[in-house]
Amino acid sequence: CRDGILKGLYAAKPAKTGTRLSAQLLGSGSIMVQVLEAQAYLAEHYDIGATVWSVTSYVELHRDALECQEFNLENPSLEPKTPYVSECLDSTEGPIVAASDFVRSLSDLIRPHLTKNMISLGTDGFGLSDTREDLRHFFKVDTKHIVAAVLSAFVTTGEIPPEQYSDARKNTGIARAKRKSLILISICELLAVT
Repeated sequence: CRDGILKGLYAAKPAKTGTRLSAQLLGSGSIMVQVLEAQAYLAEHYDIGATVWSVTSYVELHRDALECQEFNLENPSLEPKTPYVSECLDSTEGPIVAASDFVRSLSDLIRPHLTKNMISLGTDGFGLSDTREDLRHFFKVDTKHIVAAVLSAFVTTGEIPPEQYSDARKNTGIARAKRKSLILISICELLAVT
């Protein structure tokens, strides 16, 4: 665990065993609470076992991958080095969903170094003021949206039917709560203009 923390990534909580599908959830900072809640929700409601990975530094993971890339370019006759993030995630099962309170481009730093598809969730935007809960919902980094991203990935691969994804969005109230946040933002913008 100590080495993983220093290198930028470690498995924080293993997936529930005996589930029909597997996924990988990457969380960092204060969003880790929502990632752990999503793990429990996926296991309980959809029989999806998700391993939770704690990302201590996307920058460090990216830096290591670039160093490996440079070594491999300069030493083509030697055994190639594998980035640490690739060692950890390329052999895992299921989609990878990375959730962060930062902009998506931060988690996207590791995307080129993975052989698997990754969905990034982040708080891209500016000028918004609301409760943390509403902002996380607006930027789609709350528990419900992390669950929805995993289900969407499984729809894409054909492992769950599209109806299950649609039902999940209705059951979690994603559409209703999103409208509430947009109305609050519109009111704030009107007040700022007047």
